[in-house]
Amino acid sequence: MPVVVFDGTLEQARTRAIEATMEDAMPMRKYERFEVAWTAVGEKKASKREIVVQTGVANATVGEMRKKLAELEQADVDLLTLDWPQAQRWRKQGDGFNVEEWIDKKKNDIKEKLIRSAPWRICSRTHAWCWRSYKTTTRRCCRV
Repeated sequence: MPVVVFDGTLEQARTRAIEATMEDAMPMRKYERFEVAWTAVGEKKASKREIVVQTGVANATVGEMRKKLAELEQADVDLLTLDWPQAQRWRKQGDGFNVEEWIDKKKNDIKEKLIRSAPWRICSRTHAWCWRSYKTTTRRCCRV
């Protein structure tokens, strides 16, 4: 197995390893690039541009990571325990997010989509559920 000896600091070695991985035949997967970018943002040593170039993550994503990092630091969260997907899902307590309201809203959204897409409609004449024919422009009502 070929070995390459690198003279430099640990930080320089990590940077070179990331660059080499981006160039090789088996590049990092998307989630791996996000994790490397999240780690680099947490270390606060590289500029935004350097992180974008090294990892291939979008400029806007690195910006989101920086905003989330500031939010997590303000809330005194241990950053070593969170990977990027966990950091994205993290919400501080008491920020106005109510799980029950969110679930009810999602239920109603799904219900509305089902009602709009179903062939069953409420008849305008009888106010009962009736079959709406999509093959013709007329409605066939079960009560008429």
